[in-house]
This record gives sequence, structure tokens and C-alpha cells, in this order.
Amino acid sequence: MSLSIMLFLIAVAILLYLDIMLICMLIINKLNSDGNSILSSKRKGFLIDALLGLSMDSMQTTKRDEETKQNGKKDVDASSYFDMKQSIQLDKLKKIYIESHIEINKLEKRQIRRLRSLFETSRVEAAVYLGLIGTDRAREELEKSITKEKSYPVKLYMANALSDIAKPESIPALVASLENSHRWYRDRVNMLIADFGKDFDAYLPQVINSNRIEIMELIVDFS
Repeated sequence: MSLSIMLFLIAVAILLYLDIMLICMLIINKLNSDGNSILSSKRKGFLIDALLGLSMDSMQTTKRDEETKQNGKKDVDASSYFDMKQSIQLDKLKKIYIESHIEINKLEKRQIRRLRSLFETSRVEAAVYLGLIGTDRAREELEKSITKEKSYPVKLYMANALSDIAKPESIPALVASLENSHRWYRDRVNMLIADFGKDFDAYLPQVINSNRIEIMELIVDFS
């Protein structure tokens, strides 16, 4: 057998080996993906039942609720719920029912700790979750953090979270966050503050005489 034929056969063998390896990797990834989907589906099963519109009365007669009565609150995956909450509008009763099965306090404490993380992505995620949780404590922690935060992208996430919670108590913290900030940040937060409408109108006399350029810009944008 000539050297050139031998080299050709070796090259073919290498290509076949690489093809087989690629196919195996694709199959493994597919299996992992399917497995994660199954686990995710099981974890979200309780949420899906509620979102499908089953009444609370009928749910109380199911085996699932019998287990809930015996074992206490059923553990609903909070991350999955809040991800769904961002894209699905729940009526008040379903919202109350689902959130009664979530350990809000535990989730809230964890996200408040993450507001002080060294990693920006962790602080961003914490701001988003606290905005969705929307409790008074979540709001107060966001108000404290937004004035201390050095990263303007993170500050903007905190401002958006406070805007989502939409409590007038947050207006002073949002206004204070404008001081010495970048113009692109001020432009965006000015719009968020303007969304408070009459509540900001009531707050306006407290800053109307300010000589700070950031406050004057805010007043012009609001008007």
C-alpha cells in the first residue's frame, strides 16, 4: 500500500471519528435538555394548575391539596413563578393563592443579601426579583441601595424595580439617585419618575426651587 493511500485512509478515519463524536455530543445534549424540561415541568406543575383557572374550591378536593393540608404549604418554585409573572397577567385571586404557597420572606431575604453582592449580575437579578416581590421591605431596601450603587446600569435596574412597585414613597430616593449621575441615566429615570404622575406633582414643591441641574432637567421633562 502506497504512503499516499495510507494517509488518505488515516484522514478518512479521523473524519469519521470526529463525525461520531459530534453525533454523540448532540445526543447527550438532547438528552440533558429533555431531562431538564421534564424536571422543570414537574416543578411547575402546581403553578400550571393555578394558571389554567382551576377554582380554589375544586383544588381543595384534590389529592394534591390533601397533601398540602397534611404537610403544610406546598413548595412552589419561586423563580419559576416570578419568571411567569413577568409575562402572564394573573387575576388577584390566583396571585394571592399562588403566592400563599411561596416562602416570600425567605426569597426576599436572599435577594436583599444579593443587593450587596460584589457581582453586578447578582445585584441586577436581586433588583428584578425585589421589584416583582413588591413588599414594603423590598421597596425600602431598593431605596437604600439605589443611592449607594456605583454602577449606573445596576442603578437603572433598581430604578425600574421601584417604578414597578409604584409607591410614592420611592420618589425621594429616585430623585436623589439623579445627583451627579450620567446624562443617559437621568434621561431614563426622569421618565420613570414622570410615570408617578400626580404623586410626583404632589412631591414637586419640595424640589421646585432647587438649583441643581439634575432637578431642573427633571422638572422640565415632567412639564
